[in-house]
Amino acid sequence: MTCDYDAIRRENELRYGTDIGRIGPMLLANRYDDRTHFIYELLQNAEDALARRLNWQGSRTVSFHLNKEVLRFTHSGEPFNEKDVRGICGIDEGTKNLTEIGRFGIGFKSVYAFTDRPEIHSGIENFAVESFVWPIASQPIPRAPPWGQGLPSDVFLNLPLFLP
Repeated sequence: MTCDYDAIRRENELRYGTDIGRIGPMLLANRYDDRTHFIYELLQNAEDALARRLNWQGSRTVSFHLNKEVLRFTHSGEPFNEKDVRGICGIDEGTKNLTEIGRFGIGFKSVYAFTDRPEIHSGIENFAVESFVWPIASQPIPRAPPWGQGLPSDVFLNLPLFLP
């Protein structure tokens, strides 16, 4: 069963307020001098997810697919669970342990330098993140080559790009 995105959103509204969409760019999206820093964050998250996928004998590759409208990033790491959904939709609520890089729960927010509504499709979870912390259900996407291995457990991140 998928996470209750509405409940997580209500909790996050209480925790972070309803004005996070306005102050988020200043506090989160523009935190890094290098706007391409999000690429390192995506790679680090993929590495961590692959490390959590015990006894995995499949592909350990990551893929970037870019066109004029969207950047799609895929990997075959551990599928998202509720703790991961809450972590990516939170601030300072990452799921990493003390030995992993990036324990502060804000690195993923660097994608907001290029998108305002990242989508995550992983295992049974299909959601977008609005205003940095508000998950909302999204339609599942086709999970077939060339987008990853075509397995339900692949992790797909769709980053619809700001259009000029």
